[in-house]
Amino acid sequence: MPNLERQFTYAPPNQTFDLGIARHNITDLVALDQDTEYEIAGRYNTRFGHIPVGGRVEGILLDEVPHVHDEAASRLLQLGQANVTAQARYIGELSGNSNRFTLYTPKTLQAELKQGNTALIAPYLNNGNFSEYRQRNGLDIPGVSISGMHTAIVHELKNKATFHERVKAAQNPDFAVPHHEVVPVTEVTRAGIELLNFEEELYTAIGMPDYIRGVFGRLNYSDGGYGSFNIQQKNGEIRLETDDKKKRPPYTTWEDALHDAQAFMIKESADNADATIVLSRALNLKEVPGLSMHFMDGEVLPLGFNAQILDAQTKACIGTSTYEPTDPKLRNKRKEFEERITHGGKDFVHTIAREKGIDINTLRGWINFDAMFPGDEEQEVQKRIVSAMKARTLSSSLQNKLIHYGQLEKPSEYFLAESNPRRTNFIEATDEVLLVGNLPQTVASMREIIEHGILAEDNYNLPKGVKVADFAEAIGETYAQDVRGDGLVILRTRPPKPYIPDESAIVGVIMTGDSNARRQELQVVFDRLKKAA
Repeated sequence: MPNLERQFTYAPPNQTFDLGIARHNITDLVALDQDTEYEIAGRYNTRFGHIPVGGRVEGILLDEVPHVHDEAASRLLQLGQANVTAQARYIGELSGNSNRFTLYTPKTLQAELKQGNTALIAPYLNNGNFSEYRQRNGLDIPGVSISGMHTAIVHELKNKATFHERVKAAQNPDFAVPHHEVVPVTEVTRAGIELLNFEEELYTAIGMPDYIRGVFGRLNYSDGGYGSFNIQQKNGEIRLETDDKKKRPPYTTWEDALHDAQAFMIKESADNADATIVLSRALNLKEVPGLSMHFMDGEVLPLGFNAQILDAQTKACIGTSTYEPTDPKLRNKRKEFEERITHGGKDFVHTIAREKGIDINTLRGWINFDAMFPGDEEQEVQKRIVSAMKARTLSSSLQNKLIHYGQLEKPSEYFLAESNPRRTNFIEATDEVLLVGNLPQTVASMREIIEHGILAEDNYNLPKGVKVADFAEAIGETYAQDVRGDGLVILRTRPPKPYIPDESAIVGVIMTGDSNARRQELQVVFDRLKKAA
């Protein structure tokens, strides 16, 4: 059997290509207004660690900058393009060749293909939108191959509603989701009140009336915190938090909070006629690691748990790092939990592939599952529910509601929050370290980087007065001699908005090795830049 962990992750080992191209189609993940889309693209297009290496040319596929009449939007678009150009040169210099990467548009890539060149394109997400993009731009032709999970699998796993309903139907305690219901976006208020009433009835029946109550909602196509809301009662106040981080006063009734949540979600889903919402009950949680696994030749190669840095309001992942459990039980059972989720994920995906008539040996790509480990109170809730059901002490009405919301026959030691059939923040950060260090793009290389330590922060504030270009040059000089070592800082993303001297620029950074040591080194860099200013 071949050593799969040392095989190229982007394509089968016998596949050759002339052009290795990354496409960061972050805006395909959710429906956004145009200005937000320009801003997000401007930031994430500079995050291109997923360029397949091995061809004659390594490049990035961008859109033509459209002509827009709005001056502010035009500035965002021009800055976004300038950021990608600067970032390509910076990453190239760091890896030893400032002219290493070529920037393509669909037209210039077509010209290369007409010369008889072949291309391997690695999108951020290989979904239906990307397939349409290829057809629309003349890239769905012989000679172009795509790296990533099969589109049909992506469709099933990317949709939050489909994923939750499939997992609920499987009734596997090693691969389970919390109590939930999928409803149309226009039914959030009604269904939310029913869920809250269920929570109150349940917690009273099992003798835990003071357990937290609340509703967490996500659109079926939500991603990265976009298209979500969270309603909870905290310190006697009902609070609504949404992904736009709008500050709202506390509510006096659940119904008012749900009414506003529904209005917000309808607005968020304006471009999606089939929008549905996954409504889940509030949970007391300890830790929420992610687990990414690479499907290859019918097998699965996991990277193990990674830590997630979550936004305090939206609970979206805004950073990631090598995982160090803080809970003793998680430390002791970490390997077991990783194996159980990996096994469950493999069976789950292979089952879908067989349903779709896809040969499991042809699957090649990344899938991530975010796990949620219950806190002590939630574990007690689970135990009491199962005990009460076995003892038949619950009313038949409550038993039926439990079944409706997806109750398992035995307590689950963890739940799944979602699946992401794509490169995650963690995978992309590790990919970028491999790219900069000219290391093999294999699972084995990635595991080595992770073992040494890696931290990615999406919202890293530069000190006031420090320009991004100066910061990039300074850390480029600082770490130029150690790109293959275990101590490195990489500028990962650039601000999508124009520089304002009196404000702190927010960038994305990657640190490898001891992150505390890297922070100390960065402080020296900042002190030097301030003196030079």
